Amino acid sequence: MSADQRHILRGMLERFVRGDDQSLRFTNEIEILVRTQFRDAEFYEELSYNLATYSPGGGDHLIDEKELARELSLLIAGPLADPPGGAPN
Repeated sequence: MSADQRHILRGMLERFVRGDDQSLRFTNEIEILVRTQFRDAEFYEELSYNLATYSPGGGDHLIDEKELARELSLLIAGPLADPPGGAPN
C-alpha cells in the first residue's frame, strides 16, 4: 500500500468514526478502495467483513454505526497509525 492510499483510507475511516458520513453509500466507497488497493494488507479480511456486514441501525447478523466505528478506530490506532515522528510512510 502506498502512503497516499494509506492516507486516503485513514481519512475515510476517520470521517466515518467522527460521524460525518455513516451512509451505506460511503461505506461502499471504502469497501471498493479496500478491495482494489489493500488486498495484501494484514487487515484486509477483517475490514472487508466489517464493511460487508454493516447496516445503519444494525439488525440480525449485521453491525451498526457504533460497532463499526469502534472497529475502525482500532484500525486507525493500529495498522493505519502514523509511524513515530508523525510523518506517514
